[in-house]
Amino acid sequence: FNNEAPTLWFNHRQSAQQGTLEQVCIDEENPLEDILHVLQQRGLDSVLVEGGANLHRQLIARNLWDEVRII
Repeated sequence: FNNEAPTLWFNHRQSAQQGTLEQVCIDEENPLEDILHVLQQRGLDSVLVEGGANLHRQLIARNLWDEVRII
């Protein structure tokens, strides 16, 4: 949040723009699908997810992944 690079902040409350920080309001019921849809609309077709087991399980269960690298 230091304005060095564009930053997207996904939340359930509001959409707003302040400097390089853009808040994007997403659906509480389908947040993963909404986030990936917004990223796709902006031309991003590759996303690195560095999360915990719960997030990874959700992505796999919804078939929202295509490659896994375990280090």
